[in-house]
Amino acid sequence: MKIGLTLRNILVITSVIFLYSGSVQAEQLPTLSIKGRVLSPDGTGVSGATVNLYYMFARTPTSTITTDSLGQYEIATVRGIMYLDVKADGLLFHPARLVAFTDREVNFEGSAAHRISKRNTVTYGLRSVPRDQCSLSELDLTEDMRKYNSYAGSNCKQDFYANGHTDLDSVRVEYNEFGCVLTFENVCEKYQNIRPINKSERRVQKAIVN
Repeated sequence: MKIGLTLRNILVITSVIFLYSGSVQAEQLPTLSIKGRVLSPDGTGVSGATVNLYYMFARTPTSTITTDSLGQYEIATVRGIMYLDVKADGLLFHPARLVAFTDREVNFEGSAAHRISKRNTVTYGLRSVPRDQCSLSELDLTEDMRKYNSYAGSNCKQDFYANGHTDLDSVRVEYNEFGCVLTFENVCEKYQNIRPINKSERRVQKAIVN
């Protein structure tokens, strides 16, 4: 009984020390630099490309930066397991996964791609809206469209589409047996390779990590 109590106390004290030392180390993690260039298939820098940095298992980027006129970027971060992806109109880039403990250089070379769109019709009932206010001229759709655009983006990502938005030109409002009904189109867009990649081109599709 006494031995068991002593062992339990030792385990508790050890756990407290471990957690405390872990938090101190986390606060003292040094920053490092992830930098490089985003390149088009002909080797020129891509200006205005978006570079996102994610930590392992994160669904939203920790850092987002836009490349300069030469296609260069630099992100200050802490060491760890992370990956980067790049988005630019008309180009497709494969993400880079790395374990970084010091400054790293990560360059991306894209391949030509074309945009593919997919449209979904979404219907939403506005039950609290009376018949005399059920029209586009009477309704204030600003907040609703913000919500639907957010929905469109998350819905598109489930289908591996890069971007999502609501087509405002497709918004319709009518009053029927279900009440005031709002109908619009959710547009999903992605980039896809113009032609299949052969083995000699796979190198171009992958990020070059130094």
